[in-house]
Amino acid sequence: MTTKTMQSATLLGNLLHEFLDDRALAVLLNISEKTPAQWRFTGKFTEELPFYKFGRCVRYRREDVEAFIEKSRIGGINVEESE
Repeated sequence: MTTKTMQSATLLGNLLHEFLDDRALAVLLNISEKTPAQWRFTGKFTEELPFYKFGRCVRYRREDVEAFIEKSRIGGINVEESE
């Protein structure tokens, strides 16, 4: 492998770790694989769960998904509050 190819592979690996597709989002949230597309179509959670389009590919940034999960939490003690 050339240095340029290795750098491209590393960059791609980092991007794949940073972004989730519909399937990965569905697995993480334990929802149907069709649900993220339905949410986008209806505009549900557009503010809470932003997405990116790269051509025809839709991706969600991992940190946005984590923030969405945290916003969806009901009850309990927040980690920040307990410190």
